[in-house]
Amino acid sequence: MLGNTGETMCLPHLGRAAATYSLGGNARGSEQRGCCLREFGGAQFSAFKASLVDLAVAKLGPIGGEMKRLVADSAYIDSVLADGSERARVIAAETMKSVKDIVGFVRR
Repeated sequence: MLGNTGETMCLPHLGRAAATYSLGGNARGSEQRGCCLREFGGAQFSAFKASLVDLAVAKLGPIGGEMKRLVADSAYIDSVLADGSERARVIAAETMKSVKDIVGFVRR
């Protein structure tokens, strides 16, 4: 059973699971552990575990869908990489110009 007091849960992995659940539910600060204990305090771990799994699926599911979409669209990935490469090249060119001036390289 999950503890129904404000103290830290007796097993470290339960504390981490409670923190994960609380963060996924957008709780902040000291209310993180408290909201989890208010909701599941005194209940069987299986009830908490089912809610934790549901929350994980709800939060991580869209990420998996986006990853599948991106992997299927190689032209988009190529365009993002090309754009990033060009922006990096512009920044690097300015930096290298300054470096060459400091070091004293002769330019042609």
